[in-house]
Amino acid sequence: MRILIGKYLVLVLMISNSLSGLAQGIYFDSLYYSGPSETVSALAQIYATDSGYTTIGLHGPITHLALEKAHLSLSGEMESANFWSWPDPTDVIYWYGNAFFPTQDGGYLWGNVFSGPTTSIIKFDENLDTLFTINYPAVGDQSKQQYYFYETETEYIGTCVITNDSDTEYYGDLELIRLDHNGQILAQDTIEMFNQEYQLSLSGIHPLESGGFLVSGARLYDWDPFIAKFNDQGDLMNVFTWGNDLDEWL
Repeated sequence: MRILIGKYLVLVLMISNSLSGLAQGIYFDSLYYSGPSETVSALAQIYATDSGYTTIGLHGPITHLALEKAHLSLSGEMESANFWSWPDPTDVIYWYGNAFFPTQDGGYLWGNVFSGPTTSIIKFDENLDTLFTINYPAVGDQSKQQYYFYETETEYIGTCVITNDSDTEYYGDLELIRLDHNGQILAQDTIEMFNQEYQLSLSGIHPLESGGFLVSGARLYDWDPFIAKFNDQGDLMNVFTWGNDLDEWL
């Protein structure tokens, strides 16, 4: 079953690459079982390379999944695989969305919930060896959710949502973070959005050729999409939002 699904996904990539002629990433979420029901494989991201395809996902028993990076040939056959497990064997790795950002040096940058309420930013090399880790445990009712990154010549620029979930307050702010390529924090700022009237869900951060970047996502409850525009210094310039009635969500 694993090979069949892998071949189907590779076919999608081959068609996509034939249109552009360039290696690119395709992001998706899927879940399938291999072997006993307590063993699961989750294939979440796949990238086209010059020699084949790289997949990133989870594999192992549900009680303690390991990250798995596999390299597939152009025909879809697995050629190699690397694994990485969260250091605490009693904890569970959680997977939310498109967590891995491929970096220009061949590694990956992860910014996601790894265990319980703790969000971690981890830089892996191409073999899934850890280069640096930044942990953010939840503080009271506040916690951080998945980071999205893009890369410049000197730094990684990312954004996430800081959520507050209590009996009296339920909202989300944006956080912007700048890291150098060694994991040193250059800047970290909190941006209040929509007067804290909504909790937010992010879908990405997008650099602009003219400088600066866009952050895209949606406001929860009314599910109105939004795009926030920032200049190259990380200052919020404009926020665009649109949507329909509460029962028409995007």
